[in-house]
Amino acid sequence: MILIKKITPARCVAWLILITMLVVTIFPLLFVAKTSFVPAEELYTTSTQLLPDNPTTSNYKKIFGLLSTEESIAAGGSGANINITTSMINSVIFTGIIVIVQTFNCALAAYAFARIPFYGSRLLFGAFVASMMIPSVVTLIPNFVLMRDLGLLNSMLGMVAPFFLMHGFAVFFLRQFFISLPKDIEEAAQLDGANSFMIFFKIALPLSWNFINDGGHFNHH
Repeated sequence: MILIKKITPARCVAWLILITMLVVTIFPLLFVAKTSFVPAEELYTTSTQLLPDNPTTSNYKKIFGLLSTEESIAAGGSGANINITTSMINSVIFTGIIVIVQTFNCALAAYAFARIPFYGSRLLFGAFVASMMIPSVVTLIPNFVLMRDLGLLNSMLGMVAPFFLMHGFAVFFLRQFFISLPKDIEEAAQLDGANSFMIFFKIALPLSWNFINDGGHFNHH
C-alpha cells in the first residue's frame, strides 16, 4: 500500500525553501559551465547571459593541447603549450607529498603537545591555534617572495615548501585525538625503558590505526 502524505501549506513552504536553496547552490556552477563554452572575446559582453551566443569548444581543446600556437592566440590565449597530463601528474605528486609529509609532521607536533610537557607548550600551542585565523591569501605574496629569493620558482620544491611542515588545524585536531588515547599503555612502556619516539611509533600510531579500523573503539588486545 502506497502512503501519500497530505499536502499542507507548511510542507509546500518547506519544499519551496529547499528548492530555492538548491537553485542558489547550483546556479554559480551552471554559470561556470556556461563560461567554459564562451569565446574569449565575448567573455565580458555575455557575462550576464544564461546561454552563450556563439558556443565554442576551443577552451577545452586548448586545455588538452589540441590547438596550434596560432589557433590558441586567435582564441584569446597566450600561445603557451599546455600539457594536461603533466599538470595532472604534478598535481598528484604535489598532493601526495603534502598529505604524507605534513600529516607526519603534524602528528609528531600534536603528540608532543599532548604527552610531552615542556616550557612554553601552552603558548606555542596557542600560536598554532591562532594561525588558523590567518587567511591563506594573506601569506600568498610573502611565500612567493620567499620562494623567489631562494631561487625555487617554477619547481616542485618551491610549490611544496610553504606547506611542507605543519598546519594549525591538523595539529589541533590530532592533539585532541592523542589526548584521548589510553595513557596507561604508554606509562607501562615508559617503565620498560621506552623513550618518547618509541612510544609514538610503536604505541600511539598503531593505537590510532586500530582506532580508525575499529570504527572509533580502542582495542587493547
